[in-house]
Amino acid sequence: MADEVKYDWSKVSGQAVERLRAPKVHDVPSRIVELAQESWNGRPLTKDGKPVLDKDGQPVLMHNMRHDFGAGQEARAKAFAEHMRHAGDHTTPLTSISVVIDPDGTGAEHVVAWKAGNRRGRQTTV
Repeated sequence: MADEVKYDWSKVSGQAVERLRAPKVHDVPSRIVELAQESWNGRPLTKDGKPVLDKDGQPVLMHNMRHDFGAGQEARAKAFAEHMRHAGDHTTPLTSISVVIDPDGTGAEHVVAWKAGNRRGRQTTV
């Protein structure tokens, strides 16, 4: 090992980084981003207009959200779900949004449910 040649790392340049593509970020309406952020933060459950409290007196937070667009609004529900899938790129911290159309399996494709969770995949900031 006495004959080992040491490499001069000072000549290495960062040109490879310049070739990487920027992450693809979809435009999402701000209200949908707010709903995704609300899922991450949690919304207090209410009972008769008052927050439901746990055994320590803290409000119980709901992270699973849903919305019923009404019968005949399947196209709107599908468009909303597509936007919601990309909303995690705009939340703080970055999140992955799980979206389900017809969460109860009853054929009601005008109902959408979503939940924000820890970021999966690339941890790239935008």
